[in-house]
This record gives sequence, structure tokens and C-alpha cells, in this order.
Amino acid sequence: MQTHNLLYRVVQHNGGMVIAPEARARRIAAIHTALSDSKSWRELAQKLPDGEYEVIVSRLAVIGEELPELDDPFEPEQVPGWSDGDYPPWLQREMDSLLVDIDLTPIARRVHTVHNGSYWHIDQQSFELLRSVMESKGYRLIAADALPFH
Repeated sequence: MQTHNLLYRVVQHNGGMVIAPEARARRIAAIHTALSDSKSWRELAQKLPDGEYEVIVSRLAVIGEELPELDDPFEPEQVPGWSDGDYPPWLQREMDSLLVDIDLTPIARRVHTVHNGSYWHIDQQSFELLRSVMESKGYRLIAADALPFH
């Protein structure tokens, strides 16, 4: 059986676990870091992973916003979808497609949000049971508390 490595961490704003493939978790973490640390649009463009600045530019175009100059000050609220939780992607919601071969009902509870759909909320107390079930299916969970993905 092939082992699939997945990163996990506790999401601070809702206390649930998030699990994602390493490359996806690292990319989303890099986007969050660029959004929170950048002081200008130039800095944002330099810090974002490849292709993400173009995603933001296209999101601005869709809503008819003019693209700021690179030396203009940057605030994350300027990115369409950021304040609504639509950008960057929400990895807790993506766990549905990642964990299709795992019955999460004894481990997690389904939570419905007003604006962003539903997701599996996995409490920290359920982690060892989750780890056991996932390892039996060929997954290996690796802690990534320092990476800001959720």
C-alpha cells in the first residue's frame, strides 16, 4: 500500500483540524503569508507563489476594480473575496474531496456556514482516532502548526 503524506494543523479561528496534501498546504500558507505581510502591491506580487498575482488581478477585473499601481499601499481587504473567506481557498472545505474514502461521521461533525458552505469540523480530541483510521487507509499525518493554512 502506498503512503500518502498529508499536513495537518489546528485552525485558530474555529478550533478544528485542517488536513491537506503538502504542496497544497504550503501554497495556501504562502498566499496567506504574502497577504498578511505585504505593505505594497509590488511586495505582494513578489511574495505570492507563481500565478497567484494574476489570480488576484483577474478577481479585481471581474468586479470592475482598477488595478492599483505596484507602489500603492496594500491591505488584504483590497483582494476580492479575502474578507468573505473566498480567497485564498479554504482547505477545511476541501477535505470532502480529499478524504472521500474515510467515513468521518464517527470522528467529525458537519458544520454549515452562512456564506461558505459546509465542512467537516474535526475537534482536536478526535485526532488520535482520525490518525488511526487514516493510517489504516494509507495516509500519514504530519504536524504543520507553523504554516498558516486553514
